[in-house]
Amino acid sequence: MFEVYSLSVSDDGVDLSIICRNCGEQVSPYSTECPYCGGRLRKRAPKIGSRQDPARRAERRIKRSRLKRRDPSIAPDRRLVIVPALLVTAVLLSAFVRAGVVHAADVEVAGPLFGDWWKLLSSPFVHRDIGYAAVVLCVFALFGSQIERRLGRSFALVVWLFAGALGCWLASLVTIQPCGGALAAAAAVASAWTLAELLARRRGATDGDLVGGLVAIAVLIPLPLLVSQATWIALGSGLVVGAITGLVLAKQGR
Repeated sequence: MFEVYSLSVSDDGVDLSIICRNCGEQVSPYSTECPYCGGRLRKRAPKIGSRQDPARRAERRIKRSRLKRRDPSIAPDRRLVIVPALLVTAVLLSAFVRAGVVHAADVEVAGPLFGDWWKLLSSPFVHRDIGYAAVVLCVFALFGSQIERRLGRSFALVVWLFAGALGCWLASLVTIQPCGGALAAAAAVASAWTLAELLARRRGATDGDLVGGLVAIAVLIPLPLLVSQATWIALGSGLVVGAITGLVLAKQGR
């Protein structure tokens, strides 16, 4: 009569041992008899590398458990939707403006709004300069995707809309300079990620990409000097929104 055995598996690896039901000792899963009591374990030893190999079975079990495991810091809706949609909208509207299909004055904030409050939502999608668009949209794509994965789609959308609208609204109060593009949104997500990583390091976590966030912020800072659409007010408002978002992100990651 064969002894029933169990294979012990841990997250760190495979524990290649079975328990003899007769004496309770741990023995090799490739043994047919218990070396301690002589009890019969199985009729035939499994061939190494075959489908019945205990090591291979345990490895498959570990892989299945890791696939099922969810990181609690990642939002349930992990498939990116909002960030790609925002990027595609920004590229299309910018292309329409450059082609003359849409007039920039109809969608971009430049001085007082005179009741056209909807421009606060459309202006962050308008990029007249291709280089400017490439920089801010790439930064938002990199760090905005992390925000969407960790805080959810709605939060990522709110960060874009609130940071962009706040920057354009403040700029409309103090200057007639056109204020457009995703500078505020990019600054918000980059600073949010950087602050969250700094706070995580204070708690002892060191796996995050802190350097990437710092480099992104360093790239965004000189843009108001180089691009007429990019304003210091938009950059500053984005950093403020990012600081608030970073606190939420750090708290959620605990």
